[in-house]
Formats: sequence, structure tokens, C-alpha cells
Amino acid sequence: DDVVAPENLEQILNRLMQTYPVVVLDMSRAPTGILRTILSRANQVVVVATPTLPSLRATRGLIQEIKTLRGGSDKEIHLAINMKGITQGQDVPDADIAAALKMKSQMVISFLPKIFTAAEMQGKLVSTIAGGKDVASIVAKFVRDELGIGKDARQSDAPAKEGNVGAASGLLGGILGKMKTK
Repeated sequence: DDVVAPENLEQILNRLMQTYPVVVLDMSRAPTGILRTILSRANQVVVVATPTLPSLRATRGLIQEIKTLRGGSDKEIHLAINMKGITQGQDVPDADIAAALKMKSQMVISFLPKIFTAAEMQGKLVSTIAGGKDVASIVAKFVRDELGIGKDARQSDAPAKEGNVGAASGLLGGILGKMKTK
């Protein structure tokens, strides 16, 4: 078991935060101790859920845990819904999600198996697959408008080219800058 101890994670996070303005971590399979350490230190948290009852039940518990760690505050907790449409008409409606979680989703990514599977199978960025530019634009808008990353960067009216997907600076700017648009 190659799990990092929570106290060692503190050292890793401190070093990363000294070097990078934004640190993005996927905590979906993290042990409880590490999850609590990260959530207590994070400035902003994006909780990603699917629009299914089991996922939303788990999401409600996670949001409550985050609020408890933050003294009851839900400030800087963002909700993203991924794979909307996966259950072919059986998704929990947006209004019911908002009521159950006491927050609206700020980003919704549709279930697009052709795009995501093609990108994975071909080893390409989603934005380079036909129809993938729309997904990249949704993510870039969320990063800019909801997380406030790259708000001060100027949008270019120049023709679309590599590096012109969204205005974001720092680490995410580097990631988004590698997205190709058509």
C-alpha cells in the first residue's frame, strides 16, 4: 500500500503551493485522513457528481463533511455535474439537485461517450476531437468565472489556434493553453 501519510502530505502540499499558484487534486479515491487534510487546507473545492441518486447521496454527505471541516461555511465549494444524460432520461432534474444539495451546479458536462472515448482511445485531448471544443469551452468558462483563475487575462479576438481556448494564467493556463481549437 503506497499511501502517503497525512503529515507527509502537508510537506508535499507546502512545497507545491510555494511553486504553483494552483494545485488541482483528484480526491475521488483518497483515504479519509488525507481527504480531511486536503479539504481543510483547500481555498476552493470543486465537488464533481453525476446526476444519479447514489452519486448525489454521496455528494450531499461530502458537502456536509466539507462544511463541518470549515466551521459550517459552504463558501468556495463549487458543484459540477458530469455525465448529464447518462441514464437516458432518468437523471435527477437540476432543480431537485439544487434543492437536495442546497446549491446549484456551476458547471454541467453532458455525457458524450463518442467524444470522450475517442479522445482516450486516440490519446488526444478532448478539445481536439470533433465536438470536444464545446466541452473545453465549458471547462474554461467555469475555471475563469467561478474559480476566478485567469479573470484578468485578456481574451484574444485572434483566430483560434493552439493556446487560445480560454484566458487562464498559472498552472491551469498551461493546461488550457495546450488545448487546440478549430
